[in-house]
Amino acid sequence: MKHNVPVTVLLILIFIMANLIGLVIIPHYIDIEKSSETGKSVRVPGSYEQVGLEPPEVENESYSFFYISIAIAIGTAIALLIIKYKKILVWKVWLFIAVSVCLVIALNPFISKLDSYMGDYSIGLTIALAIGLSFFKVFKKNIWIHNLTEIFIYGGVASILVFMLNFTSALVVLILVSIYDIYAVNKSKHMVTMAKFQASNQLFPGLMIPYKSAEHGSGSIMAPEKKSEHNVHSKPVKKTTKKTHNGVHETVRSAILGGGDITFPLLFAGTILKTTGVFMDAFIVVIFAAAALAYLFYIGDKNKFYPAMPYLTVGCLIGYFITQIF
Repeated sequence: MKHNVPVTVLLILIFIMANLIGLVIIPHYIDIEKSSETGKSVRVPGSYEQVGLEPPEVENESYSFFYISIAIAIGTAIALLIIKYKKILVWKVWLFIAVSVCLVIALNPFISKLDSYMGDYSIGLTIALAIGLSFFKVFKKNIWIHNLTEIFIYGGVASILVFMLNFTSALVVLILVSIYDIYAVNKSKHMVTMAKFQASNQLFPGLMIPYKSAEHGSGSIMAPEKKSEHNVHSKPVKKTTKKTHNGVHETVRSAILGGGDITFPLLFAGTILKTTGVFMDAFIVVIFAAAALAYLFYIGDKNKFYPAMPYLTVGCLIGYFITQIF
């Protein structure tokens, strides 16, 4: 088993929570009822304008996977250049801007409920809160804020990208990303390099849960020391191993789940919500994706990195077929 039971359960619960919050955020921007009726994305009037962002207009949503694939390729190339030349400040600024934008989109549906009390000032509060959380996430490296923001960030991403997708393009994105994940983790291994670099600077775009792993026990979840570098790998680091009073060896490790492993199942579930108009269908997709992730954690070796997307894609598709049967 890759991680102990409490850590695994926590990762799965946060994964489900991030997806469910994303499914709540998406209808604030995309008119689910009209989109499911017309077969084409229909925006909620004034929603995108309120946050100052517009989703890209795509003439044929079936081919939008092409644009998303290009964006992934460009983003990966930039990230690898930053890692190669060790431009930590550039990475921080890039991550800070990206997180801030996503949080503004994600938090606005909730804070806009205060419009009756604050009027137009609610968007100012949203922006201030997003920037503040992003600052503590990126520059202060607070692990609690890090994981809290991760729950909301992907709903912001999905609110933009789901607008571009239909079932065909969302399915192609899942398949292409799964193939890429296998290659990047098992063959070129540049995804492992990226994950280690990001986590070593506690700037990992994804979930990160530090915990103590006992040789003869389940261990416990913990808050990492601020400057600690041993929390960055998904495998034990020898220099952090210590013997407790009863002779059991403990190792500080980190359970990590990449941001893409949350984003792409949410994009597929969000597209199902948009095309069918049925929240339960999207929810079932999320649950089966979570089950697939749990299975990967169960069979996984704690000393290895694994491409999660192939498992998540299978889980998403099983969930979708279940919705079609029942």
